[in-house]
Amino acid sequence: MREWQFRTKEWLQGKIWAKSTPVGPVMVTADEFDPAQSVLHTRVNGETMQEHSIGDLLFTPEHLVAYFSTMLPLNPGDINLTGTPGGVGRARNPQVFLKSGDVVEVEIDGLGVLINKIVDPA
Repeated sequence: MREWQFRTKEWLQGKIWAKSTPVGPVMVTADEFDPAQSVLHTRVNGETMQEHSIGDLLFTPEHLVAYFSTMLPLNPGDINLTGTPGGVGRARNPQVFLKSGDVVEVEIDGLGVLINKIVDPA
């Protein structure tokens, strides 16, 4: 996906592939979740790579939905993929890249944990 992601300065094409965009383990409505009280934790093979407050966004979800809706129609259930907190492997020194066999856990307080094992596409 990184090959696609870095074709331009816009990273969206590295985030939207049908069989590799991790979403889950649950989706909730706005009244069931308080982003101001939750932290995103990303671990690779048990090592914390990212840990950041969900409430600390550059733009509010309301702003993003309003902005996106100027470009395309939005429907109930649509997912808006945005940025990522610091700690991504490419920006680390030394760089860290996922490899076959790695286990990635993404946890958001109050929602749960999504666990994915990296597999060789071959």
